Amino acid sequence: MTGLVRSETSAAKVTAAGATPVIGDTTDSSWLAGQMAQADGTIHTASPGDETSAAVQAAVADAAIAACTDSGKPFVLTSRVTACEAPAAGSPEPAELRSRHRTPLPTAVAPTPREGITVKVENKTIDGVFIEHVPSEGSPSGPPIVFVHGGLQGSWAWENYLPYFAAAGHDSYAFSWFNHHGSQDLPEDQFTLRSMADTVEELETVVDHIGHVPILITHSMGALVGLKYAEKHPVLAQVHITPAISAEVGLHPNTEIDLTQPTDIPDFETAWQTVFEGSPEDDARRYYALLCRESAMAIKETLSTSLRVDRTRIDGPSLVIAAENDVIVPAEAIRRSAAHFGSDYLFVRGRSHNVLLEPGWRETAERINTWLDRHTW
Repeated sequence: MTGLVRSETSAAKVTAAGATPVIGDTTDSSWLAGQMAQADGTIHTASPGDETSAAVQAAVADAAIAACTDSGKPFVLTSRVTACEAPAAGSPEPAELRSRHRTPLPTAVAPTPREGITVKVENKTIDGVFIEHVPSEGSPSGPPIVFVHGGLQGSWAWENYLPYFAAAGHDSYAFSWFNHHGSQDLPEDQFTLRSMADTVEELETVVDHIGHVPILITHSMGALVGLKYAEKHPVLAQVHITPAISAEVGLHPNTEIDLTQPTDIPDFETAWQTVFEGSPEDDARRYYALLCRESAMAIKETLSTSLRVDRTRIDGPSLVIAAENDVIVPAEAIRRSAAHFGSDYLFVRGRSHNVLLEPGWRETAERINTWLDRHTW
């Protein structure tokens, strides 16, 4: 086994682990592609979590496309194993797949994180919206589920939930908002002022593709997208995990946000203490490397709780989930939101804001699945 590293210090660690180190520039896609071409397969572990992370991730993606396409060699990117096959007819050519979002190839096989179970993930882009789909095991025994991610994240945030709910009998779909992981980029001035209500457009694209009334499971800011969608469209049920709060329930803090440019990604320590507080450092660094900038208007709407939702236009059962250690959306505010919308309320102890990515995610997923079994048919 060969370990590609960029320093003598890392090389010593690789040697101690029993592998052969090769030192090089891990932001050089040509060098990486050459090393990958010589190997039987490649595993890319977590990026460094510093200012070079984005460059490393992009270089690895470009190198994998160049070295693995048509080779039959496996390429593992953290939690995703990408099948290196020729694109199907009508699919983008490899050069078109290169982007700062590191878009996966059209079809992938992904192991469930920390479970070792291999599931099939079907990836596609429709009208600029990147969609991940894990088909149900066997014939679906329940309605399709669409998962809506939160701010600065993307479809990758549902890496645990997609295979779990597919195994429970639901066709499971996750997607990325525009300017997020894998989906198209809007002009920066348009993205900067894009409201959470505008993001309903991407959700509509996904549901139109599915062709069935879905269940929505959302996280954080994604709850506002789900609620605004439900004002205009039928949904079978909604589950909102540590949801952002609407104006009718809100805290209304006096928050100043620069609306001239998208908001930047916070430094790693801040993100770990807030967004990924319940995750071990290695996991937090892996997730941190995937974060992206966010619409300034969306951040303003969320922090100031200024987006209004008409509860009289929303039908169907709903569940909201609060986490004991959430420092972004207090459990007390989520409890009030549940009361306002007539939702069932679940308080999970020992969890923080990103319930879906923390160790112990399965326990919450099981409680959601039990709730769905009682409230949907």
